[in-house]
Amino acid sequence: MRLTLLLLPVLMAAQPAAAHVTRLRLDHGEEKLTLFQGETVVREYDVRLGHNPDAPGTPRRPRGTYVLDAKEAASPHALSLRLTAPAGTLTLGCIGMNGEALREMADLLPLGVAIDVVA
Repeated sequence: MRLTLLLLPVLMAAQPAAAHVTRLRLDHGEEKLTLFQGETVVREYDVRLGHNPDAPGTPRRPRGTYVLDAKEAASPHALSLRLTAPAGTLTLGCIGMNGEALREMADLLPLGVAIDVVA
């Protein structure tokens, strides 16, 4: 099962420069996407999640660990990151994010990096 996250404009939190990102954490409650190098936070972004992401019968962004398997430029103005979802997971979710921040983040992320989605 594959999941495509289309990242749309929102605000970015300023953080110091990162060297090599080893994992990410998406926190639903805080609406934060945090990039780590080992256990050290190297970037943190404010994100927006779709309306009512946990509504019954609407499988959006299930919790679990995903893996970044592609970076796709849909156009000169749009970029998406494709994730491999946990086995048997169905999701329709997307994450909204500032375009400049998304391009910055995409440059920092190696293919195969793990993304933990937590409550």
